[in-house]
Amino acid sequence: MNLFKKTISCLIVLASVHTYAAQKLTVGTSPVYPPFEYADEKNILQGFGMDIVRGFTKFYPEYALDIQGFDFRGLIPSLLTGRIDLLIASMTITYERSQRVAFTKPYLKTNLSVAVQKSKANKIIRLNDMFVEGTKVGVLKGSSGESVILRQVEKRGARIDVISSDTEGQMFLEFMQGKIDVMISDEIALVDHIIKQPHTANRYVLMKESFRPEFWGIAVKRGNDKLLGQLNAYIDEIRKNTTENSLFEIANRHLSKHTQELNARGLNPNVVTTAEDDEELKKVLVEQKAEHYADQQRKGTSESK
Repeated sequence: MNLFKKTISCLIVLASVHTYAAQKLTVGTSPVYPPFEYADEKNILQGFGMDIVRGFTKFYPEYALDIQGFDFRGLIPSLLTGRIDLLIASMTITYERSQRVAFTKPYLKTNLSVAVQKSKANKIIRLNDMFVEGTKVGVLKGSSGESVILRQVEKRGARIDVISSDTEGQMFLEFMQGKIDVMISDEIALVDHIIKQPHTANRYVLMKESFRPEFWGIAVKRGNDKLLGQLNAYIDEIRKNTTENSLFEIANRHLSKHTQELNARGLNPNVVTTAEDDEELKKVLVEQKAEHYADQQRKGTSESK
């Protein structure tokens, strides 16, 4: 009888373990973009984005995360092939990307901005000035900045040199070496260089004019409506300042120096998103869709000539 009771007890325990075993979610990121995603001295992935995705399991404990690092350009292909379940990597939500993957509501907003060598600052004052023949423009491979610049080059017929780097650090090094006249990145990344290497700050200026705002989101495979809905509900919750580990608190933890620097330079220090930003993003995507079809039409006209 005792043996029977023990057997039943073991079966109940095993059933409970099976019932409550967490479902693994494989998360893809590109850990070369501090303070958002990077590996610390113990090779543990840290940063703004990592805190956001780890907080998701506090709201949905049925999931257990397996976070893996990838080359940025390999993230969407890995999502499409099922190698990962979601990605968070400071990825700008764009019309072209949204045709391949499904994005959540944005969790961060920033501006795509421009740093100019001080020796060139008297000639490159506004965005249009960088498209003068011979200008060397640095961008990050696979980034929204690269897409914007290449589109402008094609649209304008500009004869500039677009230099694509594999990492933000490589691009900044080439900028400091004078191989690049202009560096394109988001405002937070640009002031991150100032914070970490203040001795270089007098060698370049941040242009006051910037490209239109950008919004970052988490991406899942199209059709994964359950996970997308859960992530959106989570973002709604952490947008509330009263929530533990809210977006505001995460931003303050990782970006307080950056927002102070932005404010000191007369740039927008508000990076945390609200419901109003969801509507602004919709407008941006409509504009990008129109640009996409205009590009297709222009290419078709060019090819027919």
